[in-house]
Amino acid sequence: MGKLFKGITIPINAKDNTQKVFAMVQRSIKGFGSAVKSSMKVAAVAIAAVSAAFVTLAKKSFDSMDAIQKTADRVGMNAEMLQALQFGAVESGTEIEKLRLGMEKFTKQLGDAAMGTGTAKVILEKYGISLRDGKNQLRGTEEVLMDVVKVLGQTESSFEKNSVLFALFGRTGAQLNALLGQGLPVLNEVIERYDRLGLAISETTLNAVAKFNDKMAEFISIGVAVRDQFFGALAPLFTGMIINLQKLVFGFLESKDGAEAFGKELAGKFVDAVIFAIEIFEEFGNATARTLHGLMVSFLEFKLTVLRVFSEISDSRLGKMLGLDEFKDDVNTAIGEAIDQFQLLKGSFEDPFDFTVAIDKIRELGAEMHRVANETTETVAPVETAWTEIFNTIGGAIDATTNAMTSSFTAFFNATSDKFLDFKNLAKD
Repeated sequence: MGKLFKGITIPINAKDNTQKVFAMVQRSIKGFGSAVKSSMKVAAVAIAAVSAAFVTLAKKSFDSMDAIQKTADRVGMNAEMLQALQFGAVESGTEIEKLRLGMEKFTKQLGDAAMGTGTAKVILEKYGISLRDGKNQLRGTEEVLMDVVKVLGQTESSFEKNSVLFALFGRTGAQLNALLGQGLPVLNEVIERYDRLGLAISETTLNAVAKFNDKMAEFISIGVAVRDQFFGALAPLFTGMIINLQKLVFGFLESKDGAEAFGKELAGKFVDAVIFAIEIFEEFGNATARTLHGLMVSFLEFKLTVLRVFSEISDSRLGKMLGLDEFKDDVNTAIGEAIDQFQLLKGSFEDPFDFTVAIDKIRELGAEMHRVANETTETVAPVETAWTEIFNTIGGAIDATTNAMTSSFTAFFNATSDKFLDFKNLAKD
């Protein structure tokens, strides 16, 4: 643009330049807005993931602490003592669940022995372990356990030791040998180290967690009951909806000349839908194959570029100083092979999927099915045969697509892996 002033043309570009600047600023603002939106989405996803992980971790922690308190109550043992035993079990390679099962069995055996029955009674009497104190009161589980551990530490025969553990702790007894079978000094050292590290969760905390879990279970039960009552109250409404829907369907079928005519119409549309789905499969498979082929061609181009750069460096003075000229022949050989592969791959692609025959066959079978259905309503076998062939053809097309796509993906990733190994080996050599 310009203006004529006394025969002189003065270019005026301010408007155009301003519009360009405004357009650049507008694009920058849009780009910044898109970046902010993307960042916000990423942040929202991250916050949701962290929140979900925190809730899961909290639930696992609460369940673990609740299990400690409930197990301690079942076995009649102090919760801190049970935690120390669990600490020792982990150190000795014993599963915590095995320890809990063993302690529950031990408590049951002591109860039977106190009633004058069970194998534990014989074992305890044999080793002089009393279930009652000087006042003829039953001793605590921890006290009796310590006496048992003391006896096991004094027993030299591993066979005898395992027999005692099995009799008192059941099938998990042998797995507790590393913790309880080494004697009282070893167990006391484990307990003292646990106390020294301050790992014990107080009984107050455990009771609070157990109460919370119980209340949560009660709350969930209430929620389930309310849900069931809610949908139960809606049952008559749902029944009425079904009745009205049934009336609508009957009226619709009457307007379509009955269920038979409507079924034929649906069958024809279903065949068309099946053909459309196969065509989608075909297009998707060919598009995927074209994409993978393009990636393989691009990868070979990248490989050639890297090899050529390496070849040029090896011919340079710096390359010779670094000793890279020793690899020159290997690199040139690799370049030649890559060029051959590139030429072969670049002009060899054809769409791998063609379901024209399958589609034509489905159309023929659909037409035959329609013809048989229109001729007679009593001849069922030909219709069933036609549908069977249609589904078999569909299944064959889907299997062919799946197998071909799997082969394409496998070939691409195998080729990619091989090329990266070639680079790695070349650099190593």
